[in-house]
Amino acid sequence: MAASNNAPRPSGRPDRKLRNGLVPRAIEKALKDAAEPMQIRDIHAAVEDCLGIAVPTSSVNCWLTKHIKGSRPRLVRLGRGRYRLVAGAR
Repeated sequence: MAASNNAPRPSGRPDRKLRNGLVPRAIEKALKDAAEPMQIRDIHAAVEDCLGIAVPTSSVNCWLTKHIKGSRPRLVRLGRGRYRLVAGAR
């Protein structure tokens, strides 16, 4: 395959703007600022408000699911769709 002199094409994927941990930081900020545990839909809305762009719900759900597990979880799942930060987390 020959090398091309054409400039790389920009991606059409909207989630290209969500790199460098923007979503995780927005999720943690939303949970930190909340007086009470939050539901997923409220976390998602807070993330979109914080970032000013549409964020796939799956990005929020995936991050929440990933960080309630492990030896040092960052979140506590209090019930179906309800989360809060672990005390002392960021």
